[in-house]
Amino acid sequence: MANSSAIWNSKKYRIPDSSAIVRPGISLYGVPPWPEAPSRGLVPVMRLQYQVGLKRILKPGESIGYGATYRVSGKAEPKEVAVLLSGYADGLHRMNSNQSQVLLGGKLRKFLGIVSMDLSAVESDAGVKIGDWAEILGEALNPWTQAKAAGTIPYELMTSLSRRVNKIYE
Repeated sequence: MANSSAIWNSKKYRIPDSSAIVRPGISLYGVPPWPEAPSRGLVPVMRLQYQVGLKRILKPGESIGYGATYRVSGKAEPKEVAVLLSGYADGLHRMNSNQSQVLLGGKLRKFLGIVSMDLSAVESDAGVKIGDWAEILGEALNPWTQAKAAGTIPYELMTSLSRRVNKIYE
């Protein structure tokens, strides 16, 4: 039996018979089996997006999220925040808190504060509007980078979405 990595390496290690029976795993999602692996024509099969439901401006000294783990410095400029309509009950890992990034308004933006059950906050600016979509997974974001920031592997990110997440099949 061979997983995606074994399939990629069967010629290198001269084990062609290992690909007679395979369980491709992560490659089924269009993701190479390790961070630096060649894509070999794989195309990501899913995109995960969450909608902006609210925008706020945090003043110096104000915080956001459980435990106030993100606080605007007392000497900093006010910080624009977009609140995404997603949280750990949707399968968005809490490890994204204060670390991972999303693609929103054409820019990579960092999560701010702790991801809660139903909501999460990210950096924003005046160009971002309520109703805009933030991409968590997709062609513009490396799944291995996203997984590392969340303390896991891409396969877990893609398979841990809850039933609450609306899925559209094309």
